[in-house]
Amino acid sequence: MPTAATIAQYRLEDLLGAGNFTETYQAFDMVRRRPVALKLLRPGLLPAAALRGFLERAQRAAELVHPRLAWVWEAAEAQGRYYIVERFVGGESFAAHLQRSGPLPWGRALQVLDQIAQGIEFAEERGWTHGRVTPHNILLSADQGAVLSDYGLTNALRELLPPTAADLYDAAYLPPEMLQGQLPTPRADQYSLACALVEMLSGENPFVAPSRDEILQKKTAALEQPFLALQSLPFQAGEALARALAPDPAERFDNALDFASNLERAIRLGMSDAAAHQRHEEQLKRWREIEEQSRLEAEETARLEALEQARREIQERARLEAEQVVKAAYEDGLPGASNDPQPLTISERAPANLTRAERPRRRRSSWPRLWLVYLLAALLVFALSGYWLNARGALFGVGQSSPTPTLVELAPTAGAPATFTSAPTITPLPSDTPTVRPSATATPTRTATATRTPTQTPTSSPTPTATSPTSTPDRLKPDE
Repeated sequence: MPTAATIAQYRLEDLLGAGNFTETYQAFDMVRRRPVALKLLRPGLLPAAALRGFLERAQRAAELVHPRLAWVWEAAEAQGRYYIVERFVGGESFAAHLQRSGPLPWGRALQVLDQIAQGIEFAEERGWTHGRVTPHNILLSADQGAVLSDYGLTNALRELLPPTAADLYDAAYLPPEMLQGQLPTPRADQYSLACALVEMLSGENPFVAPSRDEILQKKTAALEQPFLALQSLPFQAGEALARALAPDPAERFDNALDFASNLERAIRLGMSDAAAHQRHEEQLKRWREIEEQSRLEAEETARLEALEQARREIQERARLEAEQVVKAAYEDGLPGASNDPQPLTISERAPANLTRAERPRRRRSSWPRLWLVYLLAALLVFALSGYWLNARGALFGVGQSSPTPTLVELAPTAGAPATFTSAPTITPLPSDTPTVRPSATATPTRTATATRTPTQTPTSSPTPTATSPTSTPDRLKPDE
C-alpha cells in the first residue's frame, strides 16, 4: 500500500474485499469530506499503454447517477497506482450476506430483484450494459436498499480483456453467449440477474461446475430439475425463471425490468389461474419423468460398470492362478527344475486352433526312465551279492586252511581212533569220509581267537573241545 495509507486525497480506512482485478477499500475523501469506495487496480494487470484508455472509459460511467447504482466519482492515477472512486453504499454484498445468513425470504428477494432491475434499466436507456451482474456486485444497504456497483470497472476492462477471461465464479452467472466470446446485451444482464435470484432464494447457483466447459454444458442443456419451481415461491414463478434462463437469447425477456415485472405478475395470479395450474402440473410431471429416467440410467450405468470391473478382476485372478498351477506342475515334473528355463505363461502357450503338427512339442520328463535304470541296477547288485555269498560259503566249508581256524565238530564212528596235532587240522580215518553240508541259510562264522587243548596222549575216545565267545558253528554230519 503506497505511503501512509493514503492515495492522493483519499485516506484508506478499511479493506472491504479483494477480487481478480481490484482491491476495494472504504476510504475518506479529505477534500470533499465524504466517505467513498476506492477500487485500487492490481499492479501489472494491464500493460502501461492501455492504462490511460482504462481511466478514460471508467470515468465515462460518472454519468450513471441513480439511487440503485454506485456511480463513479473519479478515475485517476496517483503515486504509480490506478484507482476508481465510487459512491459509498453502507452495508455488505449479497455474497457476504449469503455466506453469513443464508437465502433471503422470497418477499425480500423479489424486492431486491425489482430494485436492481430499475438500475439496470436506467443504464440500458443510456446505452450501458453491465455484463457482470453477480452477488459480489449487489450491495444490500439498510437505508438505501439494493445497489448495483462496478459499472465503470466492468466497462473499462471489457475493451482490454475478452469475456472468455472471466473466472469460474463469474462464469456461473454469465449467459452462454458471453462464455462463447460474444459481447453483453440487455438480455445478458437479465440472464445474470435471474441466476442471482435463484441463489437468493435457494442459497446456491445451479450452474456451478469445476470447469468452463462444464458450466457451458449446464447452461446450454435443457432445465431438467424443477429447481425453478422453488418452494418459497408460487409455482407460476418457475415459468418466468425458465424463460429468463433460456439458452437462446431470443427466448428471454427483453430486459431485466420486463423479467421482474412478469415475475411479480405471475406471483400475484397465484392459484387463481386454472390453465396455468394445469400447465404447471404437466411440467412437474415431465420433470419428474426426466429425473426418474436420468436416475435409472445412472444406476444402470453404474451397475454395468461394476459388473464389467468384477468380470475383469475375475479373469485376471483366474489367469494368475492358472499360471501358478502350470508353473508348479512344471517344476514338480522335472528333477533340478530350478535350473530349467521358466515355463510358458497362459498367454504364451500355443493357440488351441493350431494343428497337432504346428503345436510346439512339449518337453517330456525323463524321471520315470531314470527310476527304471535305478531299479535294474539294484536288482543286478543284489543278485551278484547273493552269488558271492554262496560261493564264499562253499569255499570255506570244505576244510581248506585259513589264517583263522574254523571250528568244526565231528561225530566219528564208534571205535574209530582220532589223532590230534598241534595244527588245527582234522584228519579223519580212511574209512570215514565226512561230507560238509552247509546250511541253506546259515553263513559260516569265524571268531577272532580260538582256544584248543589237545591231549598229548590220544585216548580211545577223543573229543575235541572248542569255545567261541559269540556263536556255535553248525554241526556237520557224516554220510552213513
